[in-house]
Amino acid sequence: QTCALPISNGQFAVNTATCDVRNAPYEVIQKLYQQLQQRAPYIGIEQFSLQSNRANPSQLSLTLKVSSVEIAR
Repeated sequence: QTCALPISNGQFAVNTATCDVRNAPYEVIQKLYQQLQQRAPYIGIEQFSLQSNRANPSQLSLTLKVSSVEIAR
């Protein structure tokens, strides 16, 4: 997981994170997506890349870039 420094204008901050999941079964990818979906609209998916493993197509690799807006207090 890679996190970027928040971008802020004093009132709001935008936080981003990149998450990589390698060689996981579909069920793991689906569960992660469902957990993110429960946090919408507070966390949004900016980029989504899904690939199958050529040696074992039942294993998937996922790269996600997510972002959230935070209200500065």
